Amino acid sequence: MNLINKLNIIGIRVDDRDDHASSVQKVLTNYGNKIIGRFGVPAPDENDGLIAIVMNADASDVQRISSDLLNINGVAVSSMNL
Repeated sequence: MNLINKLNIIGIRVDDRDDHASSVQKVLTNYGNKIIGRFGVPAPDENDGLIAIVMNADASDVQRISSDLLNINGVAVSSMNL
């Protein structure tokens, strides 16, 4: 399978960043070899944030990282394959 068939974008909303950011970072670090890009947007007036990651990964990897992230309170995840 070539790279273009394995590109996935995962959007991660983190509520209460102060409480959950380190747990989210730990999950992202565990999948660091599959993540090829990352963009974070904090909500300056709130303690929330949005992270978009681009992964070179198959569907099972996307499912695993999504599941790991969803196990963190205050985290919502949505993904798409391009």
